Amino acid sequence: MALKVQASAPSATADYTKIYSLAGGEVVDIQQATAKAWASWDGTGTVALHDSYNVSSLADNGVGAYTISFANNMANTNYSFSGCTDAIGTGGTVTLYANDQRAVGSIKVATFDDNSQEDNDVVTLQIFGD
Repeated sequence: MALKVQASAPSATADYTKIYSLAGGEVVDIQQATAKAWASWDGTGTVALHDSYNVSSLADNGVGAYTISFANNMANTNYSFSGCTDAIGTGGTVTLYANDQRAVGSIKVATFDDNSQEDNDVVTLQIFGD
């Protein structure tokens, strides 16, 4: 499928949040299809971000426990998230704390390996929503 690209100068009425096919039908609303925030960090030793988007800070809350604060708040706490780790042991997953710690301005996550909370050298998290 070929996509239409806006080549003219921006105007006050132009909608730059959508991609259209050459046939004229709307294909994708970019604002709903892109990550609202993402982060990659080193969770061992002195915790530090490798890279991020819309993340203002990363806090180390103890072994395998982190708070990621957003530079721009989410519209609500109904956003979707996913993540993974480069596990030091045999496996690795990123999960939320037991009480579903999603706030409009931050999210708390914990990294586990074999059911034990653990620091990992690569942790990633992606946030989608409004």
